[in-house]
Amino acid sequence: MARKKNEAEEVLAPDPFLDAAQQGAAFFEKYGKTILIAAGVVFAGIVGGELLMKENAREASALTGALSGAIKSYEEATDLRTVLTSTSTAKTNKSYEEARAKFEAFRNSHPNTGAARLASVYEADLLRRLGKFADAAARYQVYLDGADPKDPLRFMALEGAGYALEADQQLDPALEKYRQLGESGAYVKDYALKHQARVLEKKGDKAGAKAAYQAIFDMEPASGLKSFAEERLKAL
Repeated sequence: MARKKNEAEEVLAPDPFLDAAQQGAAFFEKYGKTILIAAGVVFAGIVGGELLMKENAREASALTGALSGAIKSYEEATDLRTVLTSTSTAKTNKSYEEARAKFEAFRNSHPNTGAARLASVYEADLLRRLGKFADAAARYQVYLDGADPKDPLRFMALEGAGYALEADQQLDPALEKYRQLGESGAYVKDYALKHQARVLEKKGDKAGAKAAYQAIFDMEPASGLKSFAEERLKAL
């Protein structure tokens, strides 16, 4: 019974859509949210440059330096090797909090700038790691409120907000974020459906979950999650 319970919990555990290798590997299912950082940093660097270009040249230089320092702290605190080899949760959380505080200070020093809004994404991820799920969801929302529909970081903020809300047991709001995620681009639709199905299973809505898994199974061209969806349909 204990083994079955653990297997069920793993199936319902959140996982990121950014890492294709996750599709068949339990390691990525377990540590996927940590691996998400790498792609987030790359995207943030690109978007950050675009946002900073909207500020005047002098301010842009100052903002770039200050934000780069905070991002460096983020990268060090969330480095995959550091996180996975740490023997002290308190030590890891201390690093997260120190990095988070830098983003908060940056936002307070440079309010109403695109860079401050970008800092909210990083801070939100750190808040989620610290278990401050309501605060994380609120930070992600700050970014989403000002994001263009085609903003390349929007999908990351939607998924992050969904994870935070889900961890905070706010299942209906989390489900809505995952639905919005599915509308943000065809390339994430199957993973958005997987997230939705997971939440629907948690809510006890087997019919809704089966419909989501069936949608993944029926996709053309075939989704990399097709076999996973088929397994879940059989299980349900």
